[in-house]
Amino acid sequence: MPKNPGDLGIYCFIAFDDSGNEIAKECRHYKGWTTNNENEYRSVILALEWLATNADKLQDKRVEILSDSQLVVNQVTGKWMCWEERLRPLMLRARALIQKLKDKGFWIRIKWIRRHHNLADELTWDYYRKIKHSIR
Repeated sequence: MPKNPGDLGIYCFIAFDDSGNEIAKECRHYKGWTTNNENEYRSVILALEWLATNADKLQDKRVEILSDSQLVVNQVTGKWMCWEERLRPLMLRARALIQKLKDKGFWIRIKWIRRHHNLADELTWDYYRKIKHSIR
């Protein structure tokens, strides 16, 4: 079981179209000292980077990002201040990607959901179980 903070971070995202069809999913890991909050940010950034890369291929420009991290959602939207030095660059990166997508005509909303509604959480655990012995 991963520890927080710990020496391995895993983060994933899943993208769906308006009909509920999965159009993308990706997981990555970060080897080095990290926290759950950093990995929550990395998940959002990974999804935003995928959107930015695939923006020209997507017909629907309305995007809703769902995260089970109240901290990330509230910091990215500006409701909460970001006092943690390690999180600030991640917050700024997420905000910059959102602005880049808005400049391309996207409507972006980031919303908090309960963990048991977060499909990427299960994907993250599956990825962890798959790689935990090979990367330690």
